[in-house]
Amino acid sequence: FTGGLADLRQGVIRAIGEPGDRFAEDHLRMLRAVRFAAALRFELETKTAYAIQSMADKIARVSQERIFCELTRMLTGPSPAMACRLLQSLNLLPPLLPEISAMTGVNQPPQFHPEGDVWQHTLLMLGKMIMPDPLLAWSTFLHDVGKPPTHEYRDGRDRFPKHASTGAGMARAILRRLKASRQLIDEVGAIIDNHMNFMHVRQMRQATLRRLMARPTFPAELEVHRLDCLASHGKLDGYCFLLDQLADTANQTELPPPLLNGHDLLAMGLTPGPRIGELLQWLQDRQLNGEITDRTQALAAIAEKLKSDFPGETPP
Repeated sequence: FTGGLADLRQGVIRAIGEPGDRFAEDHLRMLRAVRFAAALRFELETKTAYAIQSMADKIARVSQERIFCELTRMLTGPSPAMACRLLQSLNLLPPLLPEISAMTGVNQPPQFHPEGDVWQHTLLMLGKMIMPDPLLAWSTFLHDVGKPPTHEYRDGRDRFPKHASTGAGMARAILRRLKASRQLIDEVGAIIDNHMNFMHVRQMRQATLRRLMARPTFPAELEVHRLDCLASHGKLDGYCFLLDQLADTANQTELPPPLLNGHDLLAMGLTPGPRIGELLQWLQDRQLNGEITDRTQALAAIAEKLKSDFPGETPP
């Protein structure tokens, strides 16, 4: 009755009747048009696309929960990069996610990012995802959200000081605004906060490396790192190194139980306070490095540590 079969054959997404009327009835249909076009790799009919562009600012009237649901379907669908390009070209991205829209035109150092600006880098990462779940999809989408506000040109190149920690805070705020679950907010924030540490995995001490691999979000972090490399310089040395580490430990990345606890240190005469945590952290580092393997060695190491920290005195 509406020419739908012909549009299906030609690969066209078209609003039924007057597009402006359909979108006025439910503004979320503008996002659904984008999702359908991206998922099916169809084109938006001209009048339909024009109506979305002219009414894009009204998308802000839709509830955040419904927006989050549509965006998640796009990001975990078969063509997330195409969906995001459409969101930007149809003027939907600025009212939805101005922090993401701001990535366009933010230059990056070409020796590390020959692909172009932050927006192009993000699109490339999205395009290389393989059947992502919401955690990986949102972490990838937001991983460099901290670059636009931290961008500076210094010493002959573009720099982004502390963009990971800045981006983690921004990502949490964005997902809270979209009414995402507490778990997703916390995990995406943690992944973004930690994603730059993967540059240094081959220089990490064994204790630091073990802690990295024992993080509950490590599988998603490792995949974000792979995508990050593939969408920029293309070097996967660190990624392959971590795969070797996983193979060497037979995928057993859980940390071993601590040899001592706070009660043990209190029994040695220490008083409650931050010093307890510092000593337990110091002891676990030595345990993870293979320097200490049992409780007797741990007690002796703490006693020696206290002597060296407080020579000639009774440790507090």
